[in-house]
Amino acid sequence: HSSTNAELEFAAAGGGKILQVVSTESTATVTATGTVLQLLTISITPAATSSKILILATVTMECVPSANAYGVIHLYRGALNGTEIFNTSMGDNHNAYNYANLTINYVDSPNTTSAQSYTTGINKSSGGTTSASTNGTRYTLIAMEIGA
Repeated sequence: HSSTNAELEFAAAGGGKILQVVSTESTATVTATGTVLQLLTISITPAATSSKILILATVTMECVPSANAYGVIHLYRGALNGTEIFNTSMGDNHNAYNYANLTINYVDSPNTTSAQSYTTGINKSSGGTTSASTNGTRYTLIAMEIGA
């Protein structure tokens, strides 16, 4: 139709629909002192090879200092020894306890209809940090299949 009267025109909606959501969470305490330790694993089976998988992960870590306090969250495709596809770290350069609120927002394109698993892990991210711990806080992992 014509926009002669300053009317807005919109394209037909297509793609970008959420096809499925899987999630998991925990409050179990995990404390890392130099080795990446597993938090959560999730599995999702894409309906189409063109689908994208949106991964959302959150964790609050208590970082214990020796000189500074930094923590890191890792995202792996597969298990903890799989391919690391993303990580982010946060902390403070002071010799004081620090609570780091870390999030991952990552879009994966697995190009398959086979089950895909994703795993999160944490560690301290500085030699000046004694440990990084979830310390009983809630942490989550969500996978959403987005249709093309």
